[in-house]
Amino acid sequence: MAGKNNDQGVNRMAIRLGPVLQFRGCTGSTWRFSALIVTDIGDDIPPLKTVSPLQQGNTVHLADIPFSNPRYRAWRMELNAAPGSGLVTFELAGKRYPVHIPAVGQAPKMAYVSCNGFSDPKLMKSVTHPNANWSRMRSQHDEQGYHLLLMGGDQVYSDSIWGKVSALKGWLEKSVDQRQKVKLGNAALNQIDSFFAELYIERWAQQEPAAMLAAVPTVMMWDDHDIMDGWGSYPEKLHGSDVHKGIFTAARRYFHLFQQQLKDGGNEVHPASIDGTMNLQFAGLGNVSMLALDLRSERQPKPMQIIAPDSWDKIYAWLEGWQPQTAHEPEPQHLLILSSIPLAYLDLSYLESLLQTLPGQQELEDDLLDHWRSEAHRQERLRFIHRLFDLATEKHCRITLLSGDVHVGAYAVIESQLARHKEQGKALYQLVSSGVVHPVPPALVRYVLESVAGRQELVEKDIRARQLPLTRKGNYLLGQRNWLSIEPDEEAQKGRLWCKWYQEDEDEPICKVINWRE
Repeated sequence: MAGKNNDQGVNRMAIRLGPVLQFRGCTGSTWRFSALIVTDIGDDIPPLKTVSPLQQGNTVHLADIPFSNPRYRAWRMELNAAPGSGLVTFELAGKRYPVHIPAVGQAPKMAYVSCNGFSDPKLMKSVTHPNANWSRMRSQHDEQGYHLLLMGGDQVYSDSIWGKVSALKGWLEKSVDQRQKVKLGNAALNQIDSFFAELYIERWAQQEPAAMLAAVPTVMMWDDHDIMDGWGSYPEKLHGSDVHKGIFTAARRYFHLFQQQLKDGGNEVHPASIDGTMNLQFAGLGNVSMLALDLRSERQPKPMQIIAPDSWDKIYAWLEGWQPQTAHEPEPQHLLILSSIPLAYLDLSYLESLLQTLPGQQELEDDLLDHWRSEAHRQERLRFIHRLFDLATEKHCRITLLSGDVHVGAYAVIESQLARHKEQGKALYQLVSSGVVHPVPPALVRYVLESVAGRQELVEKDIRARQLPLTRKGNYLLGQRNWLSIEPDEEAQKGRLWCKWYQEDEDEPICKVINWRE
């Protein structure tokens, strides 16, 4: 935290959070990112200075929070650099912050994380150093210089809301009919508002994650715990209840503010937004492009959907118009898709009856209801898989999905034997890294998961999905907290992504290579 005030009471300044860097896209000759800071309300804006070739853009007042009773002020400071600038530096409140910018035509080095917290306070007791993975990641960054930090969901855990917000205490113990009837007045809504404001500041200001958030521009997409456990997968009675709607409305407002750094109360959209949706696209990052899917904003039980049809149309329109091979972009091409929920994973519906008898199964309950493979979502999933195979064939690009959520690491492939799918269109790969902070499931639960992980899924005729062995012992699942490093070849024509899972208490990472061509 920066210093407070001098004897005359001027230049008052306390940085409560930040800087939190965010990637805003690469357009033409400009690599754009921003720095979010949160100060005490009424304090001066901390002075920001840039060192050439980094250029300062606009400083935007985003919001005063909590919205109902403001105590803090959030700012977005926009920064621009030309690709190839190398190591650039800005100074905020007297402290210098170096940031790595990739070379012209170079694909960015990336770290990927998910599940940055605890779903139950009891789980904290099982972890000696909650932020150990963040510390190691920062050490790796100091050695090799990451360009982007991808955060694939559960950037915060709101599960403590049921105990910390007095208006919600006891609500979970009521019957469904009783819960449906509970109405939230202004006092309760104000408590929920304050809860989310303090949650983000408390979690992200912790020393170890704060060090990475201040050093590497982020791309964030939320998942259920950023709202509430299992959001969108509850029965309609609960999904439409006052309590669920009140929590979602507050969570979405803070997601926009903290994770997308958008001005509150207006119509501002992220510069990487796909046609005004919360889905994000980042094209032409060397030979890598990215698509971040919002699997929560439109998830609902009736009609059952993960993403609304209109938003799917906009996503597919962007994918069809995406031109991965132009005169200014090197071949071969990779498309990374952030899907917080794994597209290819174990058949949790098959495991549900087994897991209900095991200790620790409560932590997986939302997975059982929430996953792409659940019966309710299978048609939506199948259409998505077909479109990805068609796209990979048409664009000659390698598509890799990045996922989290499940509190283990995993590696999978979806394969097509359909005649129309050629070359890169024959296989979609998926990398799962979870969680950077959240503990893994209990040993007995992991044993059951591992015992069925080798089962191949027949998605439909001529399309199959399977988990691939990941550990040196041939296991399918990583049983330690982990994070993922994605390191493209410096020579783009080789077309490889070196993907390394770093596990807690393991000296060496596990490495898998995603080749552009098999």
